[in-house]
Parts: sequence; structure tokens; C-alpha cells
Amino acid sequence: MQTASVLTPRRAAAEWVWPALAGSLLLLAFWPTLVELVSEWIERPEYGHGFLMPPVAAWLLWLNRGQLRRAEQKPSLAGALLLVPCMLLLLLGEMKLSWFLKPYAFVASVGCLIWALYGKAVLRICLPSLLVLLLMCPLPGRVQRDLTLPLKRTAALFATGLLDVTGIHATLEGNLIHLPGLESLWVADACSGIRSLISLASLAVVAAVFWPAPWPVRAVVVASSVPVAVLVNGLRLWLTGFLSVHVSPEAARGFFHLAEGFGMFAFAAVLLATWAWLLALLVRPAEGGKA
Repeated sequence: MQTASVLTPRRAAAEWVWPALAGSLLLLAFWPTLVELVSEWIERPEYGHGFLMPPVAAWLLWLNRGQLRRAEQKPSLAGALLLVPCMLLLLLGEMKLSWFLKPYAFVASVGCLIWALYGKAVLRICLPSLLVLLLMCPLPGRVQRDLTLPLKRTAALFATGLLDVTGIHATLEGNLIHLPGLESLWVADACSGIRSLISLASLAVVAAVFWPAPWPVRAVVVASSVPVAVLVNGLRLWLTGFLSVHVSPEAARGFFHLAEGFGMFAFAAVLLATWAWLLALLVRPAEGGKA
């Protein structure tokens, strides 16, 4: 009994003091990055969901607290060594063109620290939370620009076709949708749908993490967020043109245009949720048949 009382403070130090110290050092190293990341969430609407990702990740850990208690804790030197390339990514991210590396380096460092302190078993349980944290990291600027052009073109083509089908003779020239008797609609980068795509895909990933469905079904739903976002954005451009012709050109700008954006994003979320529900209904009989 005396031996156990002597070892208790050491165990407390091993379980709390050293992890707290290591975590504090990690936060200190990445503090400027986290401040810059919050600024990105505030300034760029497509990443406003970043504020929700840390609480969601923490909630996931809380839900898995039973598994974490039972998991074998075996500190790993490999995890500690992998912190070195993470720090190199942090330094590389100080270059203006590669800033995007810093948030990803932070999430990777958190994973490596968990591996180093607690081992692979605990890291495996924490992987869903780390995946959620990755969603708060902005895409590289070049990747986002490369996605914007085809999305913008697809949305403009779809909207022009819908306008023709609904009795409005519209023509497309580059990113300009010409409407009869009105000013042309300019499909700007902000109207490409990249913002709604990023937000909708992030929402789909978070929902898939919590959804008790087979992983293939979850993957299909997450992948479906891309065509759903493209479809709904095309519908938004069509609605803008339709209202401009039949109601007022003011519908293409200002408050009405902003309200359309929020409304269509909500519609996209409902559409994706309905698709997920239908998939679940299709999969459930198959599982029942196997049983």
C-alpha cells in the first residue's frame, strides 16, 4: 500500500503534467497560426464553419470517452519524431505562398502528439476528431482557384439552359448571361458555388462522422455534396435571372441576392439530407436480408 501511495504522484505527473506541458508548448508554437486562422474564418464566409469544428471535435472525444479509458496507452517514439517534419511545415508555411500549410501542420502535430504520449490505439480513436479539425483549414489558394473556374462555367451553362426552358431567351458569352431587355448577369467568382461547396461538403463530413451507417454509404453521401452544390448553385443563378426578368433587376443584387444565397444553401442541405435518408432506406433492407 505504501508503494502505491508513493507511485501515485508519479502517475499523476505522467498522465497530466507532461501532456499539459507538451500541449502548452504546441499551442505556444502555433498561436500566431491559430490567430491567423480565426481571421480567415471571419473574413471568408466559406470558412465560417471553422468556428464550429473545435467544439464538434471535442464532442466526438467526449462521446468516445469510454473507449479512450479502455484503450491501451503506450507512448511512442515514432510519434515524437514525426513532430519534427510538422515543425518544418510550420516554418515553410511562413512563406506567403505556402501559408495554407500551417493550419494543416497544426492538426498533424496534434495527431503526432497524441501518438507520442498515448500510442496508436488512442490515436485511432481520436482520428474522427482530427478529421473534423481538418475541415477548419482553408484550401490552398491555387486549388480553390482551379476549382472556381469549372464550377462557374458549369453553373452558368446550367442556369442558361434553365432560363431557355422556362421561356427566357438567354445566351451565354463567357461568364456573361445575356437577358432580353436587361443588363447581362455577370457570373463572378463569388457566384461559382465554391463557397457553398466547401460549406456543404464540410457539413456532410461532420454528419457522416456521427451518422451510424456503413462507411460506403457515408462516403457516397459526402461525395454527393459536390453535385448537389453544383446543381443548387445553378438553380440560384437561374432564379436570379428569372426574378430579374419577371420581377425586378434589383433581385440580382443586394439583399435579395444575399437572401437567395442563404435560402438555396438551406435547400441544398435539405436535399442532401433527403438523399442520405433514401440511401439509408435502400441499405437497411439489404442488411436485413443478410441477417
